[in-house]
Amino acid sequence: INILLVLGVILNVLYCIHFTTTEAGILWWTVGNIPIIMLLLMALADNQKILQEYIDENEYSADNFLGRTATHILRLEPIYKFPLLSFLLLPLLILLSLFLLLFGQKPDSMIKAFTDTYKHGFSQLDYLCENVDCGGHFLCSVGANGHRHIVKPIRYGERHGGKIICNRQLLISNAFEDLLQENIPRLHTSIRRNYSKVGDAIHQHYGIFNNKYVSDTVYLLMKPAEWIFLLILYTFDRKPEDRIAKQYLSRADRLKLLSKETPGIP
Repeated sequence: INILLVLGVILNVLYCIHFTTTEAGILWWTVGNIPIIMLLLMALADNQKILQEYIDENEYSADNFLGRTATHILRLEPIYKFPLLSFLLLPLLILLSLFLLLFGQKPDSMIKAFTDTYKHGFSQLDYLCENVDCGGHFLCSVGANGHRHIVKPIRYGERHGGKIICNRQLLISNAFEDLLQENIPRLHTSIRRNYSKVGDAIHQHYGIFNNKYVSDTVYLLMKPAEWIFLLILYTFDRKPEDRIAKQYLSRADRLKLLSKETPGIP
């Protein structure tokens, strides 16, 4: 528990550095992040106090090497205890990476959650998203026109030969449609036919989505559907994140991604 609390502090700091570049970057620290970090530190301090009182009241002593070592670490002063707990994060992170591999994901998925983004603190895809305009897709318009710190655009994509900006909600929705088309084509055809009717009605008033607050609202309203799509993908797809990552890629980018996944393909 203490190691996970320390991990929470570290992730919150990284998360805040990553989003400091957004329009509301300072709010991540003052309103959202610092209170969370303080709660984590308070929990660590409470654990230290509760443990010390328990040991003193019950004259507790471990009867094996591992127990004695753990007790010794937990009884250390915070100035020594927290750096040591941070060091012990390494085996925990290795276990998490093995867990990702077990479910068909890449071991660096946690790192890519920060780096495979665009125009944030740790982003490495900024150069891919220069001079990119949104295409004609409804969700894509939300991803392009909403406030960046809310709709969170992550990379560019290609649709009907034109470049579009993609956020994760758009990629998940399209991956769900792709899974549906692959496994239940008749149901997909019916759903797609009705969705197209809704899309036609939306496009008659397309200009309203130039308002960032309207786009933000639509993005938030779509969140429950996004979570359902993601749950279905993780339930019925062997490699859900791979399917999500492939959405709206150009043919050349798809072939390049495939060659990385399958060595030997030119």
